[in-house]
Amino acid sequence: MKNSLPDSIPDLLVVFDGQCILCNRTLQFYLERVAKAEKKDCQNNTGVNGYYTAAQSPWAQRHLPNHILQEAHQAIQTHHNKHWLSGPPALWPLIARMKNPWRLLIILSFLPRPLTRALYRFIARRRYRWFGTQASCSLFELPPGHQLLHH
Repeated sequence: MKNSLPDSIPDLLVVFDGQCILCNRTLQFYLERVAKAEKKDCQNNTGVNGYYTAAQSPWAQRHLPNHILQEAHQAIQTHHNKHWLSGPPALWPLIARMKNPWRLLIILSFLPRPLTRALYRFIARRRYRWFGTQASCSLFELPPGHQLLHH
């Protein structure tokens, strides 16, 4: 896959559907848990631990390939270790950064990929109906070391 990210983007970039209420709330949930996991390392860490952008953001529209933006409306996209991950595989590097007991969800990565993909797609197809949409991405507080790319 073509990677047109600027060289300055670090290992972790999460692209999500900013209009999806489930996506926004899940990202908030993740950030709250990862902040607790990183809290003890904050004084030693001066870099950015993760970047986040809604597929609809001006930044994403300028910097990301069209196929990533299109797929982000169907499934979360994570740029990790110079590769694009989509759907359940995109969640595994995020879950691995969370504080226990949430980190134990990584066990799901050992389930057969067709099963996790089918479950993910089942929820993704119904998320607007079940959880609703919003006109734009929610702006939420990011923990230290994390940055929202919007403009």
